[in-house]
Amino acid sequence: VTLAMAGRVAADFDGPTEGAGTDAESDRFKDACPGKPDAFTYPPDLNDDCVYQDEFAHWLLGEFSAVSGRIAFSLDNEPDLWADTHSEIHPDAATYAEVGAKSVALAAAVRQVAPAAEIYGYAGYGYYGFVSLSGAPDAGVHGDFIDYFLQVFAQAEIDHGARLLDVLDVHWYPEARGGGERITSDSDGDAICAARMQAPRSLWDPDYVEDSWITNDVLGGPIMLLPWFAGRIAANYPGTGLSISEYYYGGGAHICGAIAQADVLGIYGRQGVHAANLWHLGETDDAYINAAFDMFLDFDGNGARFGSRGLVVQVSDTETFSAYAAKREGIDYETTLVLINKRDVPVTVSIRARDYQQFAFGRAWQLGPDAPAPAEVETFQLSGTNAGIITLPATTVTTLVLMPPL
Repeated sequence: VTLAMAGRVAADFDGPTEGAGTDAESDRFKDACPGKPDAFTYPPDLNDDCVYQDEFAHWLLGEFSAVSGRIAFSLDNEPDLWADTHSEIHPDAATYAEVGAKSVALAAAVRQVAPAAEIYGYAGYGYYGFVSLSGAPDAGVHGDFIDYFLQVFAQAEIDHGARLLDVLDVHWYPEARGGGERITSDSDGDAICAARMQAPRSLWDPDYVEDSWITNDVLGGPIMLLPWFAGRIAANYPGTGLSISEYYYGGGAHICGAIAQADVLGIYGRQGVHAANLWHLGETDDAYINAAFDMFLDFDGNGARFGSRGLVVQVSDTETFSAYAAKREGIDYETTLVLINKRDVPVTVSIRARDYQQFAFGRAWQLGPDAPAPAEVETFQLSGTNAGIITLPATTVTTLVLMPPL
């Protein structure tokens, strides 16, 4: 649940204002205040000066008490873009000092009323925000914004005697391009599909350099986004989780979008991402992207899921192929694999499962270019050494469930 932190919130339902700060002091808005000095009231007083965020959080936890343990709070949204997206209430660019101070104040107020809830911040829009809060006026004084933000909350824990930030939250809409077009579009031509299917490697791969302004103009090399965040967290505020609460790789109506999405899900799990949320862009119904989720969460149409206890997987060619494996908790004899062929030709893959359990065969479901839905295919046979060879059709995602002898 996103809480307001930019300073003002709407006071009516009458739609847009003129923008650029012209209405910020009018009766179209009320102040958004982190903590209420008086007792909470329900319904809240509509005639006072503030909309108190802790009062709202307290009401929410009571109203949805059955699931209150699963409610998390976000400290507003994309403060690195406030001057663009919310110019009517925040016409000037946010500063490091402002975002840090407001985040701590709001988090402290929420922690008082929701001691067990997870608190997420800063919900940054993208790479330029991560390193400079989108060119904030005080960026040159403090260095990378991510470092500054984590340091602020490390100090806040000392000052308040409690952790106020559980999860560092960011957004990631890849800047990678194929054929001159950004991969987040609906387009599905050969060049953009090729770039889209490779783009997840920028989340981790030291040997992959995408075509984007980030690599070409800033880094001059690979992005390795998730290891970069892990390093920042370890250096500045260990124990903080990482969330990617908005992301999208495009191609929702094409198999290349499904391949990218499936790869991203596997990477998130392997790299220990705490939480992630898809944010739809474009005009498609995301049928192929949704089917990629099914390959992990409902590949047989009856709720069968990829395992929850991850296993180490070694892959010899990450440009062509990705693989992820996990044990299914409570079903000791079943190991699940997701195999991704990114090429437009079939690929033959040798598999060997180093496991105390003897496997005889694997049931297989595939997602391919013909339809946006998993379909069960021919059973995959293994030898006595838990080894076998499987041919993956062009541009497919395959989920295998390895089974013991009958």
